[in-house]
Amino acid sequence: MKTLTDYTGPFPVITLVGTDFLVNACTMQLIEAADPSNKIDYFDMIDLQDHLELVYDTSTKSIYQGRWDQYHEKDNTQLFWLRPFGAMDPAGMNELMDHVKPGWRSTYSNDWPVVSLAGTDFYADDQLSSFRQKDNPWNQIHFHEVMQVNGQSVVYLDTRVLNVPFPHELDIYAPPEQLPEHTVFAVVPSGPELAVMLNEARATQIPEPDLYSLSPQRKGR
Repeated sequence: MKTLTDYTGPFPVITLVGTDFLVNACTMQLIEAADPSNKIDYFDMIDLQDHLELVYDTSTKSIYQGRWDQYHEKDNTQLFWLRPFGAMDPAGMNELMDHVKPGWRSTYSNDWPVVSLAGTDFYADDQLSSFRQKDNPWNQIHFHEVMQVNGQSVVYLDTRVLNVPFPHELDIYAPPEQLPEHTVFAVVPSGPELAVMLNEARATQIPEPDLYSLSPQRKGR
């Protein structure tokens, strides 16, 4: 019988202080590319829903084992913010959900309005209060990220990850005059326009119970 550990990717790659790690959302791990025995587990991180945080030990290429409130006192540690596993590795997360919750795709309605952000289609998903990427439901931009700039409703979009930059990457309330080359203004419908679009979409949908209760948990958690 096929198990989650049989999943063979392909795996996206992220780099932590010069070391490449494969992102495996199916097993919820970061796996060092050069040494697959070195793994950083999801449960070694702090999950803050819209991102993960980990304190990385550069000497061991793994999670820092000391007190995280004192990591800044060490020369060999660095705090990282990461996107949720599903956003980083949607194929792996799809595989995981197919295993633990077959039929999960039906809980995502495709009847919400479609909005293009810098050339990528997102559903304006009222039940998630987010723009949900059409071909990656795990990548979501909350409606509260919408800003008013020069009379337009926009989100600052990092085109590398198709999401808003992290606060330490870009202060969207006091942005520099020249944005980073990978960051763009993505124009979205204004509040009133979006409200009309969502009201029209709601009228055509049938409510479903327990919609979007999609937080995969490992046994024993």
